[in-house]
Order: sequence, then structure tokens, then C-alpha cells
Amino acid sequence: MSVRRCCDCSAASGGGLKAGPSGGAAALHAFTLRVGRPVGAMLAQTATSVADALERHGGTTIFEAKLDGARVQIHRAGDQVTVYTRSLDDVTARLPEVVEVALALPVDTLVADGEAIALRPDNRPHVDCEPHDATRRCGVGRFTFA
Repeated sequence: MSVRRCCDCSAASGGGLKAGPSGGAAALHAFTLRVGRPVGAMLAQTATSVADALERHGGTTIFEAKLDGARVQIHRAGDQVTVYTRSLDDVTARLPEVVEVALALPVDTLVADGEAIALRPDNRPHVDCEPHDATRRCGVGRFTFA
């Protein structure tokens, strides 16, 4: 489990794979999540039915609506915010609205994983509009993060 946790905490750098051979189990155990180092996406699981989901999770699970947007990971340390895609590309400059949302949160340090969703003027999700395309193609200038 230690190698998997390390890889999840260092998807871009492969740090978990480097820590084990050089420092052994102690290095793997000490490896932690760090702001500014993107991590593997936390992907939801699908099920064929509610009963199927409950059975797979021992009778307890969480359900949420599927909102389509752009999967992003937000890292914040003080006033420095970086936004990564699911493929770990830095898209901070392309999503200034997401940076604004992150800076408005009452925290100094943050690593968040979720969907950036373009909103219509009535604050409802704009279907068929990816956030990176929203201001140009869809006339949307506001985003939310779910």
C-alpha cells in the first residue's frame, strides 16, 4: 500500500517510485502530499444500479450527480494558485476564474480535486461547454468548482 500511496501523492514526478529504492519502507512511509506537486486524479466509480453500488461498498456509499466540466486539481499556498488538468498539465493561465475562486476560500493551503463547470448568466451549468472554451465560444464568464 505504501508504494501506491506515494505514487498517488506524486503523480507527476514518480517520487514514490524513487523513494522506495533509495530509502526503503521508511522513505515510502514519510512521503506525503505536497502543495504544488500534482497528484493522481481521484476518480469516481460507476455502478449498474443503486443496489450494485451498495453491495460493492458494504451497504454504505455516497452518490452524487454527474456534472460535466473540466476535471481540475487546484493547489494553493498563500496567494500562489496553480491549476492542473487530469493529465497534470498546468492550465492556471487559461482558467483565471478558477484561480479567483481558490483565492476567495478562507484557507491558506489547499489541494482540491473536482470539476470546473461553466455557468450561464442564471447560474445554471452550461451544457456542452468546456471551461477552457467557455469565455470565447459560449459567452460564459463565471465558473464554479464542484
